[in-house]
Amino acid sequence: MHAFFRLILKAVFWLVAGLSRVVLAAVSCVTIAALRLVLRILCMYFGAIILFSVLNATLQ
Repeated sequence: MHAFFRLILKAVFWLVAGLSRVVLAAVSCVTIAALRLVLRILCMYFGAIILFSVLNATLQ
């Protein structure tokens, strides 16, 4: 009976460890994707500002 309980505990532990690993991988993937999206938006925003300022300087 004691060995059976130990087996169940070990199985639950491995399950939780595997699940946490999967969740961590998914969270890091989503975080990296979000950071890249934010960086791309910032680059486009600043690029547009620089472009407009250059156009204004050349037109004036």
